[in-house]
Amino acid sequence: MILPILPSKKSLSNVLVLLLFAPMFLFSGCKKIENLATVNPAASTKFTIPGAVPGTISFVTPDNDNPNTGKAWLVSKANLDKVTLTVENPSGQTFQFIKSIRFFLQAEGLAEVEVANRFDIENSVGSSMELNATGVDLKEYLKKEKFRLRVEVVTDEVVIQSVQVKADLLFKVVILV
Repeated sequence: MILPILPSKKSLSNVLVLLLFAPMFLFSGCKKIENLATVNPAASTKFTIPGAVPGTISFVTPDNDNPNTGKAWLVSKANLDKVTLTVENPSGQTFQFIKSIRFFLQAEGLAEVEVANRFDIENSVGSSMELNATGVDLKEYLKKEKFRLRVEVVTDEVVIQSVQVKADLLFKVVILV
């Protein structure tokens, strides 16, 4: 004798929930589905702005491990969402010596691209500031294992000692659904 296999109460409730919410996802449009598939990987890097007279200073940070490499094939589009700079040393130092700053992303085999900047920085700026993201598509850059930043700083004051800065980068990555 063959006994019929009956679903458990938990299985039935899961099926009911699926049936109730499936139409909402099917008819809600691509934008809402895209929002459901957005992740925000973060990366940090540190760099030192050397002491100098007013002028332009340009340098490249060490390579950073890409926070998204393991799922790179899923990336539909990506951009830099937020960049926050914080002075780590010397204590009490602010960014008032900086007139402008630009960040360029570099990865092996790809052209350098500007990803963030800030111009006409006020002298009242503190020891932390946000840059303006350019919104450029970084899909191919996030598929690379490593990336680095080229930082271009224009100073408008003499900087006696080097300033150590931490840059927190927040990406917005839309993955395939």
